[in-house]
This record gives sequence, structure tokens and C-alpha cells, in this order.
Amino acid sequence: MALMNCPECRADISDKASACPQCGYRLAPGSVVSTPVLRVRLTPAMELLNRAFRLCRSRAKTLAAVMVMELILLSFPGYLLRWRAAAPLVLFAFPAIFAWGIGAIILILARGEERSVVQMYRRALARVPAILWTSLLLILSVALGSLLLVIPGIVLAVWFSMGIVVAVLEDSAGFRSLARSKRLVQGQWWPVLWRQLAAGLAIGFLVVASGFIPAELGAIRLAQFVMATTNAVLAPVGFAYQYLIYQELAQGCRLRRVAEFL
Repeated sequence: MALMNCPECRADISDKASACPQCGYRLAPGSVVSTPVLRVRLTPAMELLNRAFRLCRSRAKTLAAVMVMELILLSFPGYLLRWRAAAPLVLFAFPAIFAWGIGAIILILARGEERSVVQMYRRALARVPAILWTSLLLILSVALGSLLLVIPGIVLAVWFSMGIVVAVLEDSAGFRSLARSKRLVQGQWWPVLWRQLAAGLAIGFLVVASGFIPAELGAIRLAQFVMATTNAVLAPVGFAYQYLIYQELAQGCRLRRVAEFL
């Protein structure tokens, strides 16, 4: 069965349908040229990376404000380390603040700059428990899978790679987010794996290269500072890359649902 566009509402419908299930338009046999809808082909890795850079550049001011806010928030748990009794609070505060910042970054990338950083942080605050729970399950599942000759861990890492984005943008958390991620990646496991590897290598190379010259000159601390700064600057690019892959996978998932319905 192939899909075609309804001439009235342009919805995707079966080429064997007698009427559009969306608008009720009656179809005469052979009246519409069918347009087969195949599995969505993911954008090549380097083009995705370029799009991620452009997306971050279009949101540069808001993203920069988030990074500054994260530095400020992360400084408070550091002061609490002076008191041993505050150690349990610090252990929770660091991942919670990171999760809060991740949620704000993904929301900015997805929703644009129509709202202020404070508003994005308010929205992201509600997703912090979902991000933490999903992240914990993701780490545990990949770690346990890696104990079984590594391969299962790689398989699970790719399946669940969209879990954090799902936890932020969709009303789900934990096992539901991971299950949704697996459905999104279904049929696209190898393309997602290659794109994740390509982005990881490219960003890792940029981070290491940024500290190469200071390290060669013997300025080890300067090299560490430059690498840490580069990593912080490129972090939103990594999330933008994940978000763009999520968008394309979600589009493919919607097309599969339409085909199954018809």
C-alpha cells in the first residue's frame, strides 16, 4: 500500500481509499497521483551538525544566559561543601541543577526565543524529576548492558538516546520516556548510531584541539581551562544535534502511524 495526498486537505491517505478519512473528500479511482511515503531518511551527520550550529547561533543570547545561570547556580553547592553535614544535599543539588539547565536548553532550542530565560527555567523546573529519573534509568540500563560483553550496552544506548529529549518535550518520564525513545529509533538504529558517533568524534576533536597549543607550550592549567570552556560552549550544540535527530525520528514515527491507521 502506498500513501498519497488528499487533493482537498493534503492529508496522507491510502491510494486505495474511496474517501479521505480526514475531510471526507470523495476520491475517484486514479484521480490522484499517488506519492509513496518511505521510511524517513535521516539527514547526514555533518549537515545535521551544521544545522545544530546554526540553531544555536540563532538562540545565542538566550543560550549564553542559560550557561551563565548554570555557573551561578552550580557555585552554591560548592560553598556548601565547607560543611560536612551538607554533603548529602550537595550530592543531590549538582545533578538537579544540571538537569534543570538541560531542560532549559532543550526548551529554548525547541520553542525559540519568544520567552525569557526565567520563563524557560520555570517550565524546565517541572521537568527536573522526569529528567533525573530518565537519566538514572538510562545510565543503569547501559551500565548493566555493558557488563554483558559491551554489545548490549551499545544497543541500549542507541535505543534510549532520545530519552532525555522525550522527557523534556513530552509528558513522560522514566520507563515511558525510554520506551518512547525505542519506538522512535525503531528501524533507524544503525543511522542513529553512526550519527551519534560522528557528532561525538567531531565535538571531542574540537574540545581536545582547543587545548592543544597551550598544552604544547606547557600551560597545562590554561589548556584545561580552554578545554573546559570549549566543552561548555559546545554543550548546547550537542543538545541541538540530539533535538534535530529527535525531530526527524518523530516525523518518521508519525508517518508509520498514518500508514498503520490506513
